[in-house]
Formats: sequence, C-alpha cells, structure tokens
Amino acid sequence: MLTVKMAPEENGARANQYTSGSACPAPEGWIAVPQELEEQAMAMLPWLAIEVADGVITAVTENTQAKAEFEKAQEAANELNK
Repeated sequence: MLTVKMAPEENGARANQYTSGSACPAPEGWIAVPQELEEQAMAMLPWLAIEVADGVITAVTENTQAKAEFEKAQEAANELNK
C-alpha cells in the first residue's frame, strides 16, 4: 500500500511510504493511494500532485513546476561545487 503525505514539502516534493502486507489506516496527515493509481503515482514520486474528493485520491499528476525548480537549484549547486 502506497501512502503519501497530504501536504507537500516546502520544495513541492511529497513524502511517501510503501508498505506490504495487510492494509492499515494511513497515519494522520497521510492518505492511501488507491491501488489502481499506485503504478502511475510511483512513476512520479516525489513530484506528485494529488486530487482528493471525500477523503479519497481521485487523480495523480506530476508536479512539473516543483520538479523543474528543484532540478534548476541542483544544477546551480553543482556549478558552485566545480
């Protein structure tokens, strides 16, 4: 079961954890990704944006803006370390 933190981190990344075995309730502030969206969500982590309706994730997309800003910051840091 894949669970993600409801609120993204300051840089736009989303904390996540994957547990195998029996399903248990997600901790407070976290939400389970429905099984039919897990593969799609895993491919976008940690840059995952979620849509939630009635306490259930209904859609996942990539947070491309946060990912691009992170990559730009990484490139700048790499240039400083040269």
